[in-house]
Amino acid sequence: MLIARLNLVIRPVRTATVNGSWNGGGADAEDVEALCDENKALRDALAERDAVIHELELKLERVRSAIA
Repeated sequence: MLIARLNLVIRPVRTATVNGSWNGGGADAEDVEALCDENKALRDALAERDAVIHELELKLERVRSAIA
């Protein structure tokens, strides 16, 4: 599931420049909403990844304790 979320298909939208202005005119509400949705999905995937990493770190610590 995590890999599926990280492999999101990001639909093409206008790209923002460094100063925050939009290339090719202005962004419409649909573009902004799509970017917000993609941002949330990526943040959710990163949070899930962090939780998996934390769980693996705990398991590794238990294994190290068992070996010691």
